[in-house]
Amino acid sequence: MTHRIVLDLKSKIKENLDHFDTEVAEVCYAIIDYVSVGPTKKSHLSFLDLYRVSPKVDEEIFYDAVFYLTRKNI
Repeated sequence: MTHRIVLDLKSKIKENLDHFDTEVAEVCYAIIDYVSVGPTKKSHLSFLDLYRVSPKVDEEIFYDAVFYLTRKNI
């Protein structure tokens, strides 16, 4: 991903922090960072890949973050 897209995504998450847990935002940031570095080398992503790079949180928080990142407007 280009640097601008990463900044826009993180900014959108920061704006919506009052709507969800801070830990969800931290997981979102970690996933965005992971996906944005060398995206052409990652032809396939699994939940396990994303879980490994996320901060250690409850599974529900992780799933909430992934769900948020897969929303249509994101």
